[in-house]
Amino acid sequence: MARIVLDDVLRASRFWKAHRHVHFTTRQKNVIDKLLHQFEGAITAKKWAALGKTSLDSAQRDLAALVEVGVVRKNAGGSKNTRYELRWE
Repeated sequence: MARIVLDDVLRASRFWKAHRHVHFTTRQKNVIDKLLHQFEGAITAKKWAALGKTSLDSAQRDLAALVEVGVVRKNAGGSKNTRYELRWE
């Protein structure tokens, strides 16, 4: 159990270190932190909105901004259920 917690903390630390140059909004930081510790796999704008307790439009703006600076990768597709993943490098 301790090993799992430690791995989780180290993983989050590597992510934040890799993206230390990026200016995040408070909401972006909070949602990303939830994704790092409580979520696996890809995320949609709808899920981002729920985690961030915000509108779908705000979630889409957050994700678009994070794609632009290279923190999030937009998966191939393009439907209204576009999936995104955090980038680790």
